[in-house]
Formats: sequence, C-alpha cells, structure tokens
Amino acid sequence: MNRPDLELEKTLRGVTLVAASAIVWSTGGLIVRLLESADSWTTVFWRSASACLFLLVFLAMRDGRKMFGLFRQMGWPGLGVGFFFASASISFVVALNLTSVAKTLVIMSCTPLLAAIFGRVFLGEPIRPATYVTIAAVMGGIALMVSDSLGSGSALGDFFAFLIPVSFAGVIVITRRYHEIRMTPAACAGAAIAMLASLAFATPFSVTAHDLPLLFLFGAGQLGAGMALFVTGARLIPAAHSALLGMLEPILGPMWVWLALGEKPAEGVLVGGTIVIASVVAKTLLDIRKR
Repeated sequence: MNRPDLELEKTLRGVTLVAASAIVWSTGGLIVRLLESADSWTTVFWRSASACLFLLVFLAMRDGRKMFGLFRQMGWPGLGVGFFFASASISFVVALNLTSVAKTLVIMSCTPLLAAIFGRVFLGEPIRPATYVTIAAVMGGIALMVSDSLGSGSALGDFFAFLIPVSFAGVIVITRRYHEIRMTPAACAGAAIAMLASLAFATPFSVTAHDLPLLFLFGAGQLGAGMALFVTGARLIPAAHSALLGMLEPILGPMWVWLALGEKPAEGVLVGGTIVIASVVAKTLLDIRKR
C-alpha cells in the first residue's frame, strides 16, 4: 500500500473514531432523562466511579505497566486538567437536571470560541477578525436561547451549562501550554476527583435496580468509551476536523430526547441553537480551508 493510501486510511479511521465519540457523548441527555430517582450528586458519583474504572482498564490494556508512569508524568498541569474535567462532568449532570438537553448541549458547543479567548488572555495567542465575528454571532444566539429562562428556575441550569465550556476551555489552554499531558490519565484523574467531590452529598446505596445499569452506562459507556474513542481518533486527524465532528453531539443529543421522550426544544432554543452551531461550523470550515 503506497503512502497516499496509508494517509487516507489513517484519516478515515480518525474521522470514524471521532465521529463515533461524538455520537456516544450525544446520548448523555437521554440517559439522564431515563433515570427514575437518582439525584444529581448520586448520578455524578456513580458516573464518575464507573468512568474512572473503565479508563483505568483502558489504560492498562493500552499501556500496560507504563500507565503508572503516565500518571506521575502529568504532574500539577495534569491535575489541573483533571480538575476542569471534574468541573465539566459535575456541571453537565446538574445542568441537565435543571434545564433542557438542547440548551445544555448547544451552550457546550461554545468551547472552541472560549478557548480562543482564554488563549488570548493567558497565552497571548492572537485572535483573527473572523473569530470576533463568530464570537458576536454565538453571543447573540446564546442570548436568544437563555431569554426564556429569565425569571425562571432554569436560569441556574443555564449557569451550570456555561460552566461546561468554560471548564473545557481551561483544559484546552493547559494542554496547549503543557504539550506533554496525556488526556486519558488526566480524564481518569478528573473522574476520580468528581467521584470524591460528590461522595459527601451523594447517597450511593439508594440507587434503584432500574437506575444502576443506566448510571454504569452513563459512566463507562457514554463518558469512558467516548473518551477512549476520541483520544484514539483525534491523534489521526487535524484538531479543526475533530472540532467540526464534535458538532454532532449538540445536533444529535436533543434529537434523541425529542424522539424518545417528546422533549421538544423551545422556539428560542431552536433558533438560537441554529445560530450558534452554524457559526461554529462555518468558522471551523474556514479554518480547515485556510490550512
């Protein structure tokens, strides 16, 4: 097989794995909606515990005894990434219990733009004019989305939804600054941090027989397997391609809940979400074309 064929095969494999990770991650909202009685903190505990166990097994199978060295090598920056992963994981569960799946996932799609802003502030990275235009469009779309939350309890859900892209932007900035950080050990550490943080508020042994398999699926399947697919595929394709494929999550996530449970997004969420996703996709495609 010649080199172009090998490159094509590698690219197709990367695209398939990253797209699969986005599809797996898009099921999070549906899983939370299917839970019968587990509260937010108990959900975080079992999700984090099962994700941590899955990622440990994944690391052991992939790296063998070297996995212990990977945890030592990540140091304080790796713990910082783990902290932001934990923050995003906790905020995701809380937001889904307080506001709509559609709004939560679309707000999450702002991560690349927040990362650009954080990169400018903390790393001195320049922001191109097109990025400013995209930021303005996204801010307008989100303002339209959250306008129906003003004066209602879901405003708190919107706040936690905003913490998710803020946390992921923190992950991106740290990993840009410290290139040696391996994402899988850091994500595993983040799951452990979230598990310990939730333990004081959770009631792990109150989980019903109906909810327990869903919680393990939420952690090991939706979070753990999704991460394993992403870190394996993202190394094979450019970052902009990964970001574009990641848009499958906010597009598919609300659709699963709508089809399965009839949770139809509000009109403002549909219109604002369309503006946000279209803006981010257009900006990503422009970046790919320039490269």
